[in-house]
Amino acid sequence: MVLEAEKINTQAQETALELNEFYRDNYQRTMKLLTFMIIVCAILSAILAWISYDRQQPPYYAATITGIVTQMHSLSEPVVTSKFIMQWSALTTRRIYNLTFSNFQAQLNQVKDKFTQEGWEKMMAAITPLTSEITKSHLIVTSVVSGPVIIPVRMIVNGRFTWQAQMKLLVTYTSANQEIKRTLLVTMTVQRVPTLNAPQGIQVIDFSSVSAN
Repeated sequence: MVLEAEKINTQAQETALELNEFYRDNYQRTMKLLTFMIIVCAILSAILAWISYDRQQPPYYAATITGIVTQMHSLSEPVVTSKFIMQWSALTTRRIYNLTFSNFQAQLNQVKDKFTQEGWEKMMAAITPLTSEITKSHLIVTSVVSGPVIIPVRMIVNGRFTWQAQMKLLVTYTSANQEIKRTLLVTMTVQRVPTLNAPQGIQVIDFSSVSAN
């Protein structure tokens, strides 16, 4: 009887040991599978996050009434280089300050498309003393940029990429009996606009000039 009892006890212990090993093996397999799934989920999440971040917006196009198709860019994108802004702002400024008393209104109107409505009004207000003197004294005004154009500010304002350009301008005022030279410091703020408003996608929104003598 004692031997049978010991035999039964031994079998019970072996059965318990086998069950423990079974549960232990299954637990280890489950943990390995769970760890593998966590790693896969982490990798997939990283891939999805990268795809969402790196995804490029599809290009958009606009057509003018003449049938010209142009690609549209976000107004927060510069589109043009700083060098282009320097050249463009210098040329625009020179055209403003190359006027004759007999035709200055038409000459100014030729650069009106370089300005937003607000920018145009500010520019006209800035040169009002000049146009008054041109009319009064029958002046011919010529100018040349006398130093490098600098861009001290490049930033996004209200969702639009914006540059501030500054330059020194040597202006010559010629009348029937005299010639006067003055140096001006011109500051203009150029901002991205829809290409439907301006083919190059930029216009002047602010303009000022002060004496630099």
